[in-house]
Amino acid sequence: MTAVEVVMPVRNVTAYMEEAVDSVFAQVDTEPRLVVVDAGSDVPVVLPPRYHDDPRVTLLRSEIGLNAGGARNLGVRQSACEYLAFLDADDRWPPTRTRDLAAALRASNAAVALGMVRHFSSTSSGGLHVPANLRPAYAAGGLLLPWSTWHRVGPFESGLRTGEFVEWYTRFQALGLTATIVESVTLERRVHAASTTATQRADRSEYLKVVRAWMNRNG
Repeated sequence: MTAVEVVMPVRNVTAYMEEAVDSVFAQVDTEPRLVVVDAGSDVPVVLPPRYHDDPRVTLLRSEIGLNAGGARNLGVRQSACEYLAFLDADDRWPPTRTRDLAAALRASNAAVALGMVRHFSSTSSGGLHVPANLRPAYAAGGLLLPWSTWHRVGPFESGLRTGEFVEWYTRFQALGLTATIVESVTLERRVHAASTTATQRADRSEYLKVVRAWMNRNG
């Protein structure tokens, strides 16, 4: 059995959270623990009723607004498991996700494992683009990583509203670390009008900061 600590940031958008939490505990051959981080929601986040007294679930609340990276960093501080994973509160995982990624890590010398991401929309996407093809899941929700990898690379850049995973992954690569990729779907990403990707699509300045930082490190 794979023991994994899952960190789930949530801020204001809770409509899909129960489905996300269910997908964590539906993982086969896995002993998950979940830290839900309320990243300063206008109305405090409440766990789905059947998880209120579940000892596997911890709810943390930040009294200040946190970006996704900062919320994940806060949740990681509660981790005591060998493996670490992240899932946004509007996405979900297929049941074999953690088992497949843990097997890939054990069979390789890689520092992280990831699979493929499938995008979906359970309601009208409102003109938003829903990619049809599978692609490698280069996103926080796509990873399974040993605690030792997190310790080497360090936390997410908490000041970034977008691009925090890209910035983290450039540091990962700069250390000479490698990823192993499995061919199965390991992240199902929901496309909806309130997602961070949709609401901040027009703001590319954060990505420019990431590129400049990468160039400074590699110049």
